[in-house]
Amino acid sequence: MAKVYDYIVVGSGITGLAVASALSKITENVALIEASDQIGGYNKKVKTPAGEINNGLRLIPASSSGEKALTFLSDLIEQDVIENSFTGFPMTYESGQLKEFLGFGEHSPAFY
Repeated sequence: MAKVYDYIVVGSGITGLAVASALSKITENVALIEASDQIGGYNKKVKTPAGEINNGLRLIPASSSGEKALTFLSDLIEQDVIENSFTGFPMTYESGQLKEFLGFGEHSPAFY
């Protein structure tokens, strides 16, 4: 016999997890469908020429508002979203290689 769900959420990325978590507070009859063998969507480690990186949340400012946002998300999906924290150095891609970004020189943009 086929099961009928109140809601079906496709994808277990951060958005899918947040929606499924919120819906599960209304009804227990929620299905979360994921094509991969792990939850998190694109939030997983990938290999790059610069080494292995976590392809999930990144570029979150080290500020009180950034910390509050991550705490809110962790509480919403009932899962820790911060695996590690680090400050990376800017890189550019030139002639088939990643190189250290040296700056804009004489022609820096107004925001810099």
